[in-house]
Amino acid sequence: LECLRERRNDLTEPAIRLCPQIGAVLQELDGLPGCRLARMSGSGATCFALFDTQDAADAATRSLTAARPRWWVAAGVLL
Repeated sequence: LECLRERRNDLTEPAIRLCPQIGAVLQELDGLPGCRLARMSGSGATCFALFDTQDAADAATRSLTAARPRWWVAAGVLL
């Protein structure tokens, strides 16, 4: 995870300038309990958060779904 913290997506800042909601989404993801890393994928079509455990990701999914019912939210596992 530390190696990911050292990396960046060069499109994040330009995408946020064009669509400030991306910044708001990233802030909200970063503020979820247990969030280790929140980032934007590619050019901003998707934002994601990484958690240490499936339980933490599931809890974040429930919390975010309740807070933002119009957002598409899904938990998954990276293998």
